[in-house]
Amino acid sequence: MGLNDLLNNIDKISENQSGCRLLQNKLHQNSNKANDFYRALESENILKKITIDSFGNYFIQKLLDFITDDIVQDYFTNIIYPNFMEISLNPHGSRVIQKL
Repeated sequence: MGLNDLLNNIDKISENQSGCRLLQNKLHQNSNKANDFYRALESENILKKITIDSFGNYFIQKLLDFITDDIVQDYFTNIIYPNFMEISLNPHGSRVIQKL
């Protein structure tokens, strides 16, 4: 699966453990495209869902290692801050907050 196909289907791929592992591997292979991964998740409106997902949170934590500071700020402002209580009380989401 090519990177463009992956990004175009990121909502479906991120729904299970093997898909999230695939995303992590592709992110490591294409770390210079980390902002594209973020934008694909953002366009599908699944950033919050992935953040609190039992498998997706690992991908988000890895993504935080590679995205630019502007994107991290965007993530915090648009996803974490408005949903802080829900995310921080979720065992998977709290890991992402700790990473931030």
